[in-house]
Amino acid sequence: MKFRKKPVTIEAYQTDVPLDIETLEGVMHASPGDWIITGVNGEKYPCKPDIFEKTYEPVEEEDSKQEQTECYGIGYEPCEHCNRQCPYR
Repeated sequence: MKFRKKPVTIEAYQTDVPLDIETLEGVMHASPGDWIITGVNGEKYPCKPDIFEKTYEPVEEEDSKQEQTECYGIGYEPCEHCNRQCPYR
């Protein structure tokens, strides 16, 4: 599933088994029910379900395509990581 944390769309899945995830900060443990997020630079990190629900919302596939169209539509090249006009470039 895709979820949106404004203004960046991320990939995430909910794990049903314990995992050790190699993150930028080192190895982190994910428990069953935690969300595993892939950030805009391909980094992975776990997120507890209550924090995930407060921070992210589902993105319809059509919304994701619309974001890309809007970015091209205003005459800017999209960020290669998030396909939007990105303030972090």
